[in-house]
Amino acid sequence: MTKKDKLNLFILLIMSIFLSIIETIGISAIMPFITLASNPSNITSNAYSKVVYDLFGFSSTTNFMVFFGFILIGFYIFRAIYSIFYNYLLNKFSFGRFHTFAFRLFKNYTNLPYKRFVKKNSADMVKTIVNEAYHLSQYIQNFLMMLSEIFTIL
Repeated sequence: MTKKDKLNLFILLIMSIFLSIIETIGISAIMPFITLASNPSNITSNAYSKVVYDLFGFSSTTNFMVFFGFILIGFYIFRAIYSIFYNYLLNKFSFGRFHTFAFRLFKNYTNLPYKRFVKKNSADMVKTIVNEAYHLSQYIQNFLMMLSEIFTIL
C-alpha cells in the first residue's frame, strides 16, 4: 500500500471510531426521551434536564419534549447521513484497492518469462486476478466494518 493508501486507511479508522461513538450516543439517547415523555414531571426533577429546561427558558414541559424530540430526530438524521458517507468512503477505498491489486497481479503475470507465460491458461490467470483482488478488497472492507462494530461494543 502506498503512503496515500495508509493515510486513507487511518482516516477511515478514525471515522469508524467516530461512527461507533455516534452509534453509542444514538442508542443511549432513546431511553431518556422515553423516560421524560412517559413522566414529564421528571424534566424538572432531573438535574440534567432541569439545566437544559432553564437554560433555554421553556415555558412548559410539552415545549421541552417537542424540542427534545426534534433534537433527537435531527441527531438520527445526522447519524444516518454520516453512516452513508462513511460507507461510501469505505466502499470507494476498498474497491479502489481492488483495481490496484488487480492491476498489480496482471502486471506480475505479464512480466513472467515467455515460456512460463505461454504454459499458463489465460482463463485461469484472469480468474485468479479477479478473485484474488476481489477477496483482498473485501477483507479490507470487512476488517474496517468489524473494527467499527468492535468500537461500538466497547
